[in-house]
Amino acid sequence: MAGNLNSGRKPKSEELAILESLSPLMPSAYSAIKKGVEKGDFRWTKLLLEYTVGKPKIFQDITLQNEQPLFDLKPILLKEIL
Repeated sequence: MAGNLNSGRKPKSEELAILESLSPLMPSAYSAIKKGVEKGDFRWTKLLLEYTVGKPKIFQDITLQNEQPLFDLKPILLKEIL
């Protein structure tokens, strides 16, 4: 530990105790999500889809138009020549 008694991950037994204490609330949570989706609220729909289907993959186009060096070698080469 880094000197702080509250730092780091909680023990597995403590995590399970928290989950068990929250499990009676799950029907209410499902009901709230259902009501939000039925109202057409995008945030609830997004939440439901992210947990059931997963977040969509982000595709990035990384094609280069021309080749560019990551750093400039001219100053280094000039020092070697001089």
